[in-house]
Amino acid sequence: MTDTPHVGDGYVANVAASPGREQDRTPEEAAAVGHLTEDPPPAAVDLQAPWYTVGDQGKTGSCVGWALADSVVWRQLVRKGRLAEEDRLSPRFLWMAAKEVRTKATEADGAPDWRPTTFLEQGMVDVKSALDVARRYGIAFEEDLPFHGDLFPGGVEHFYDVAGRNKIAAYYRLDTGDDPAAWFEHWRRWIAQHGPVLVTVLVDKAFGDGVPLLDAFDPETASYLHAAALVGYSGDGFLVRCSWGTTWGRDGYAAATEDYLTQAVAESYGVVV
Repeated sequence: MTDTPHVGDGYVANVAASPGREQDRTPEEAAAVGHLTEDPPPAAVDLQAPWYTVGDQGKTGSCVGWALADSVVWRQLVRKGRLAEEDRLSPRFLWMAAKEVRTKATEADGAPDWRPTTFLEQGMVDVKSALDVARRYGIAFEEDLPFHGDLFPGGVEHFYDVAGRNKIAAYYRLDTGDDPAAWFEHWRRWIAQHGPVLVTVLVDKAFGDGVPLLDAFDPETASYLHAAALVGYSGDGFLVRCSWGTTWGRDGYAAATEDYLTQAVAESYGVVV
């Protein structure tokens, strides 16, 4: 995958590989500080709920914001009692802020072609930039920065004071090593102990078509990355939540086998709130 946006199918796919993943904290480090226990996960977990409605990014490249704010952090903060079910978070904030963080990091690395891209639909973004925004600044509420509508009209300090209530404490890379079986164990434990897992996936034809059961990954048709979340598991598969609306998969969800995810998942992160 290259840092080139995919434009087609009615939306923009602009997810790039996260930088510096070799420096990410691991599940072992999560266990060392008490963020993950050795308790065996239950046989099955399903985090779907009537209030946990699936959003639709429409014809935008905002999947990173939807995956982290709407699929991962919103549900975890509700589970922790820090938010009410109706207190939806702003995908637009994380999407835009993460693009700015990514370009500033590129500038710091001395790349000669650095340009601001916050206002460019095809500007590239990565999930670690969004995670760093959520860890350092928090996440705005949807009512303060709606996906459709005006920019926030109030003061900067007030905006960040409110967003700061929704900070994440830490994040960990869950796909360390070369053994996918270890990834699956980490994902199950994280889903059972914390909630959804943030992932980027290579989109093949079956995923793009919204097939409800993703069981045979086709690398010949995979051309770009998309951010999504794992929100459950059973047997030898996981439940994927996508931000392409309820017409994708089955009401916005699809089951994916371990074999499929071994080839499709490029990155996976567990979040602590």
